[in-house]
Amino acid sequence: MRFSDAGSQSLPDRPDILLVGIGRMGRHHLSALTRRKTWNVAGIVDSHLKLNDIPDLTKHGSDLPAMLAEVHPFAAIVAVPPGAHDEVARTCLGAGCHVLLEKPICPSFEQANRLARDFRQAGLVLFGGHSERFHSVYSALLEALPRLGQVCRIEALRQGPCPPRVEPGGVVFDLAVHDLDLIARLVPENVRVASAVVDRREDPSLGSCRAELEWSTGAATVEAAWRPLRRRTLRVVGTQGVLDADFLAPSLTLSDAKGVWRQKLAWRDPLETEHAAFRAACDGTFDAVADLAPQIEALRLAERILQA
Repeated sequence: MRFSDAGSQSLPDRPDILLVGIGRMGRHHLSALTRRKTWNVAGIVDSHLKLNDIPDLTKHGSDLPAMLAEVHPFAAIVAVPPGAHDEVARTCLGAGCHVLLEKPICPSFEQANRLARDFRQAGLVLFGGHSERFHSVYSALLEALPRLGQVCRIEALRQGPCPPRVEPGGVVFDLAVHDLDLIARLVPENVRVASAVVDRREDPSLGSCRAELEWSTGAATVEAAWRPLRRRTLRVVGTQGVLDADFLAPSLTLSDAKGVWRQKLAWRDPLETEHAAFRAACDGTFDAVADLAPQIEALRLAERILQA
């Protein structure tokens, strides 16, 4: 995915944006917005707002319609719990705002499809918050991918601490959905769930899942678990080589007939790149519709995994 960081002269240098939700993910967005300065934070809305969560002089409140009417933002970042995504995004849609919606886009595939359709019909951008697609390791993997030949096997492993609040869908919608999105981008055809095991323990902080996916020329394994030790790896096997990506190192290793090549990558916050891409999408220099499709497909696969 290519886009112009500079955007177009049709927009202000720093369009006004409203941040809806200042919880854990909302604070990450605020930090990235402050560093990158692609957008001007015109206001913050949260029903449980604490003043020490926000910078000085930033307009803030707990009433979203009132803040939208006061600030008239060009766009909004929605980082509220997933169950409220549809309602909050539609409130912003009614105010004429482009929206960056945190992952998972909606609690269901059908709901996400309807929301995406309504934004398209209104001529507004709905931009998914799967920031991993902008990770420096994934970007390097995409550049090296042609050296693999045809992709025939993908193995994804993701572990991390359980969040303070477990949402419906558990570890599948919180962790595995990241890799389902990346796999949907790597495989140029429909992927199906061949089998899945989801461990729903009485203690949700020990939840895990393992799913086997298939397509006409290959297969994938997706493993995700809430564990104290963080792990985020992706192995892509092709007919001519293997790519091993470690998102935490961060590094990428290519093994092929010519030998082994390891690239140590510089860390950059994917949210900063995501915010720049969102601006470019609003500017018409980034295809937000095509970019959203794998994220909606990831929801379909996540639902199938839970059903299996």
